[in-house]
Parts: sequence; structure tokens; C-alpha cells
Amino acid sequence: MKQTDKFMASSFWRSLLFTFISLTTCLGIQAKKEQEAVSPFIQKGDSCMNEHDSQHAVFYYKQQLAKYPQDLETRRKLASCFRMRGDSKQCVAVLDSIPTDSLNHEDLRMFFYSYLNLGDNKNIGLYGWQISMKYPNDSEVFAALLSHRNNIGKPETVSALALSYVQKQDSTNILINKELAYSLYLQLRYDQAIPMYKKLIAQGFDNFESNLVMGLCYYNLENYKEAYPYLQKSVDLKKDNPNMNSLFYLGMTCKKLSEKEKDIAKKIKLSYDAIKYLEQSVTVAYPRSRGLYVNQQLGELYYKNLNYEKAGHAFAQCIEYDDEDDPHNYYNAAQMYIAAKMKPQAKLYLQMFLEKANKLNDEKEKAKLTAKAKEQLKNT
Repeated sequence: MKQTDKFMASSFWRSLLFTFISLTTCLGIQAKKEQEAVSPFIQKGDSCMNEHDSQHAVFYYKQQLAKYPQDLETRRKLASCFRMRGDSKQCVAVLDSIPTDSLNHEDLRMFFYSYLNLGDNKNIGLYGWQISMKYPNDSEVFAALLSHRNNIGKPETVSALALSYVQKQDSTNILINKELAYSLYLQLRYDQAIPMYKKLIAQGFDNFESNLVMGLCYYNLENYKEAYPYLQKSVDLKKDNPNMNSLFYLGMTCKKLSEKEKDIAKKIKLSYDAIKYLEQSVTVAYPRSRGLYVNQQLGELYYKNLNYEKAGHAFAQCIEYDDEDDPHNYYNAAQMYIAAKMKPQAKLYLQMFLEKANKLNDEKEKAKLTAKAKEQLKNT
């Protein structure tokens, strides 16, 4: 074959090969474009999500995945829908179908928050730490992880991690500082928690939680004067939805202050305020043990204010909350009703006390109180 013929043949085959490759590439691009040309299912799903309609978006994204099961982006959209709907189990199930080496930052976050909602401590820790290591600037997840550890009784770990974060990375992060302050409170490190909460309040975190915990720090340090304004504010911030703890501790703070106050007018006002707040705390749901303690405190306050009828009612109410059925509750109620000249009630509680007196462990006290109750019963 001549050299010219060889060259022409070679050119022909090269041209044919180039045409084939070009055609194949075009077809591939076209096929890809057809899939990406925005499938009507994705269009409709995205349109629903723009209206925050996750219910119908789920339907359309599922239709897309039925046609293109390897479409990872649509899987992510479907997982996000389930998370928005509070269906954490379904969210996790969809995310589990994404290959591990394809998981991105947002995928890991969805895993973390889903397990947080499910209360799965093992996986909360697994994904929380994974995100914190790979994406150390994601302070929102780190703060949520610290909050979780505070809530499951691991405040020592929280204070160490949070302190390291604020010292080395970001000292102004309110979410991290909040968890650090609360971890110090949970460890009874009140002197260290107080300046942290003062800083948070100065930064604008002047809410119910900060004021209540600040007040409790001072209360537990027996600095009732400093505790008062914070506990008072915590009560004011919950006027529409009263909180048991804020009312109870404000009442107890007023009681403690009244006991030390020398000015008679202030002493009386504080005493009445204590009664007011403790009475309000009774109307809020609380544990039975708290109900017993609140009514004991109210009985004592009413007695000191010479309101014997209400004192009798408070001590009688103690009986309803005392699982030990302490005879002292009956005796105290009887004494208050006697002082209030309420003979039928006094007689009833004296009789009940005598029936329960054998439960008293101190023999001398038992003999003394029993003798007195029998004598009072004769005169009632």
C-alpha cells in the first residue's frame, strides 16, 4: 500500500474513533443532563420544602429514589424531611443508606441531633465527638454535646472540655459558657459558677434559667440577701407559667431573711412574702417529699405569725404527703387547732395522734406527748 493510502486509512480510523468517543460522551452528558434536568419529583419536593411542607416533600423524594436509588442528594433531602417532622428513627434509617465515606458535615449533624432526640447516649457521644474532632468550629453541636453530658450527670467532663474550649478557641461563645457555668453549679462549685453567670447575664443571657441558678448559688452559700433579687426575677419571668423551684426557693429565702431581720416591719413583710410564695409553690406540681417540706415550712410560718388556723391546716396537709405517717404531723395540727379554739378539729387530731403515738422512737418524748394529748382531750 502506498504511503498516501496508509495515511488516509489511518486518518479515517482516527476520525471514526474520535466521532465515536464524542458521540458517547455527548450521550453520557445528555443522559446525565436528563437526570439532572431536574426531575419533576425533585422539583415538586423542593417546591414543597420551600413552603415548609415536609409531608408532601417526603412523597416526591421517595418517588425520585424509586427511579434513581443511588441519588445521594435526594437521600439527604429525604432525611432532612424526616428530621423536620420529628421522625428521628426514619431520619437515621435514611442516613444509614448513605455510604460511610460519603457522609458530609450536615449528614453527621443530622445523625447527632436524631440520636439526641432518641436519647441514644452511645451514638450521641459517637457522632458528637466525631463532629467535634472533624469540625472543631461547629460550636452548636459541641454545646449540645456538653448540655447532654450535664443532663446525664457528667458535669466534671463538661467543665474540663468547656474550659479548654473557651481558653483556646472562643471565650465569648454564650452556648459554651452557659454549659460551663451550669457544670460548675452541678458540682457545687458555686463561687466559680457565680462570676460565669454574671458574665452570661451581662452578655444578654438574662433569662429565667440564669437568674434561677444564680439565685440558687447564693442560696446554697447562705447568702440570702444576694439570692433574693435573682430568685425574685426568676419568679417574675415565669408569671404566666409559674415554676415550682423558683417560687419555693424565693419563699424560703424570704423566710431565712425574716429570721435574721431586726426591723419589725421588714421582718413581718418578709414573713408574709415567704407565706405567699410558698403557698403559690403548693399550687404547682411537685414531688410528694417537697409537698411535705413546703407544708411544714408554711405551718411554722403561720404559727410565728399567730395564724393558728392556717398553721393547723398546713400541718394537717403534711399528713397527705408524708409516706412515713409521722405522728408529729397529727400532734402539731392538734396543737394549732387548740390555739385557734377549733375544738372539733383539735379533738379529731388528738385522737389520731394517740392512735399513731406508738410509732415514736423516743420513749421519753412518746410519754410526754401522749400524756399531754390525753389531758388536752379531756378538756376539749
